[in-house]
Amino acid sequence: MLGVALMLVMTAEPVKLASTGFTCTGISEALCAGYAERFVGVLSSGPNVRVTTQRDIAAVLGIERQKQLLGCSDDGSACMTELAAALGVDGILLGSITPTPNGYLVNIRIVHANDASAWLMKSDRVRSERALQESLDVTAEELYRSLAPSRAARVIPFVLLGAGAVAAIAGGICFGLSKADAATLKSTAPLTDAEVMSTASRGGTLQPVGVTLLSVGLVVLAAGLIWWLAGSAP
Repeated sequence: MLGVALMLVMTAEPVKLASTGFTCTGISEALCAGYAERFVGVLSSGPNVRVTTQRDIAAVLGIERQKQLLGCSDDGSACMTELAAALGVDGILLGSITPTPNGYLVNIRIVHANDASAWLMKSDRVRSERALQESLDVTAEELYRSLAPSRAARVIPFVLLGAGAVAAIAGGICFGLSKADAATLKSTAPLTDAEVMSTASRGGTLQPVGVTLLSVGLVVLAAGLIWWLAGSAP
């Protein structure tokens, strides 16, 4: 069962994000794009996170529609959700880099695809361009580790539900067989001493095993159901 659980976790869909690029003040457009590209590369270096870049977005939506969605005049939430829906992603990656008198202010955030609400946020102040790049790399690695559990969390409830169902069914079968053995002992059918001892021994073993498996199965089923409901809640 553990092997099956691990296999399901490993084959689960990765967390899918779309990157709209970074917004940079006082930094060249080329350098800003370079920072964003490297950040996406580090964030999506493992199997648990997949990031759609601005170039990919333009290929899917077209350049004009991409500009419309990324340049909304409202609070941006409607555009973000439309963008996410068009790309089939779980969230949108946003970033900004702003020079300060003592260095740079870096803000990175990921918003949920369904309502553009905050998912993960990270801010940092650095004193040099070298420290800026190091900060972006560290932030990307931290966000990856934060997002990676989401992949397993989506599978674990179903693993629990499956394991609980198997245990409950096995427990029910064992308990039913023990009841059948008890009925055999109470019947008027002739039994040898050896058959009586064998039937009594088997029934005495199957009954507690059945009760234990059934109890554990129901508890695991309840845990899986609660986990699934908690994960499905808005």
